[in-house]
Amino acid sequence: MAADDAALVQVLDHLIAIPLSHGIEMSALTLNVSNLVVDASAASANWPAGQYVALTIVAPGGWGRDDTWWPGKGSLEPPMNTVAPLASAAGARYAYGRNIAGRSSVTVLFARGEWPAALSLRGWPGSAAAGGARSPARTRRRSGSTPARSTAGR
Repeated sequence: MAADDAALVQVLDHLIAIPLSHGIEMSALTLNVSNLVVDASAASANWPAGQYVALTIVAPGGWGRDDTWWPGKGSLEPPMNTVAPLASAAGARYAYGRNIAGRSSVTVLFARGEWPAALSLRGWPGSAAAGGARSPARTRRRSGSTPARSTAGR
């Protein structure tokens, strides 16, 4: 079942609103959309192996806490406690928040095959389908305890 486009937009809106509500300027935010592959060696019962599309918001400050969410998980810390209901409604499979070296982030993951077609990049200005230049695909891979890394050109 594909994630509902309106629900996905609510997730994106909320991800942007979290740091803004803590006084962070819009110009300090980084929004990233990337592919993520979870290898079998890094998978868990709550985060299965597979291909995902990850939406991440990153901003300076300690507005986020280290926390994880998956469908059915109970108690959560802010801001994950407000992200989780929206992520669930949008069909997300996993989410996590991090606070490292004075920067906080929240990432919400959708199974690749369930990414809403209405939000694909096909036909957007600059995309290959619209006749623009196409940048090489980049995929982050999660395996074992190594951090996610770019695997451009693979």
